Amino acid sequence: MLPLSDCDNPAGCRCKYQHYDDRRTDARRESDIGLPMKDHPNDSRNGTGRRVTDG
Repeated sequence: MLPLSDCDNPAGCRCKYQHYDDRRTDARRESDIGLPMKDHPNDSRNGTGRRVTDG
């Protein structure tokens, strides 16, 4: 819905919706065309991450 809830000028908003066709028409995953999922190796990461919140 326009204008957006955080619009600075809702009374004079000139925004409009522009629809674009979805460009993702092809199958993107092998499972989309019926092939079995590939096996992935186990997670080989070790230790903690680099972020302060990774503890």
